[in-house]
Amino acid sequence: MRFFSGYWKILLTISMLAASVAAQELPGMEISGFRVPEYDAQGNMTSQVFGDRAEMEQGDEVKITGLRIKFYKQDETVMDVVSPLCFYNQRTKEARSDEIVEADMDRMHLHGRGFLLKSDKETIQVMNDSRMTIQDIMQEVEPSASRNTNEVTVITSRKLFLNRPARTVRFEQNVHVQNPKLQVDCDTLEVRLSESNEVDLIEARGNVRTSHGNFQNTAQQTEPDAARSTNEVIVIAAEELFVDYQARIVRFKQNVHVQDPKFSMDSDTLEARLSESNEINWIEALGNVKILHQGREADAGRAVYDAQTDEFLLERNPKIIEGRNILTGERIRFWRASGRVVCEQQAHLVIYPDDEMKADFFEK
Repeated sequence: MRFFSGYWKILLTISMLAASVAAQELPGMEISGFRVPEYDAQGNMTSQVFGDRAEMEQGDEVKITGLRIKFYKQDETVMDVVSPLCFYNQRTKEARSDEIVEADMDRMHLHGRGFLLKSDKETIQVMNDSRMTIQDIMQEVEPSASRNTNEVTVITSRKLFLNRPARTVRFEQNVHVQNPKLQVDCDTLEVRLSESNEVDLIEARGNVRTSHGNFQNTAQQTEPDAARSTNEVIVIAAEELFVDYQARIVRFKQNVHVQDPKFSMDSDTLEARLSESNEINWIEALGNVKILHQGREADAGRAVYDAQTDEFLLERNPKIIEGRNILTGERIRFWRASGRVVCEQQAHLVIYPDDEMKADFFEK
């Protein structure tokens, strides 16, 4: 995702072109079929600006049609930007357009309609129909033998805002992330980048909804293939989503609801830890935790699930309720596949003679 460095060379090149036209002080003057290269201190070509026509407008604006900018690194093209039309203001140092803008980079393609680029603040905004496509985003963390090299992640939204000094890309309004393994919908999505332009953090806010392969893909060793459905999907809804790629943590906040084909869970927050192959291997739910399954309910202040052992741990005033029957204790452990339940310290069971307390909380 190394695509920042070239954007700001656009402004310098266009500014130089605009200044040469403005020096003639002839509004309406045109330059056709131009090409403006730029070189570094060692004489290597770093970029070229192509245009079908540049025309001086009234005031401080230059109208450029058929714009194309190519950026190079070691004689290889690293980014190609095109737009049919833009206006550059020499006084405010802003480039704007209502037309389509597209950019091709390594494994990435950006498309939008209408943009505003501010050179002094080093920001660019896409006003409508923002769409970013990333090819094979998982290539650095998944073994090559297990990867689908055609995997594509697509992020769409109405608006996109890129801030180079802050190293952020923010998507706004009707944000949708589509990946073969994951879908995310939210009101806003912000991506934070490292100094080397790799994704460090992702934050989603407002009506966050994710859907992806079920937790069963992390517990395949405990469940027979015949018992699992390849179409099973888990949906997690919350107000906020936070992803730390370095720490391999996914965190949901506020009104978290997990819907799995085998159970549902509500909590104030939920944190999941990912394995090196990006599978969920540990989950912690905190605050007002409630787990429902086929008429049974488990309540606790904290619930932890370990995918390696297929074990749930309930703490902080935990209890399991089935009908009128109630099991409480300091800690309650149960294993989803085996149905085994262990209540540790100060165990207390209330069971009615006409009812039956089933130990297999997750399996009937």
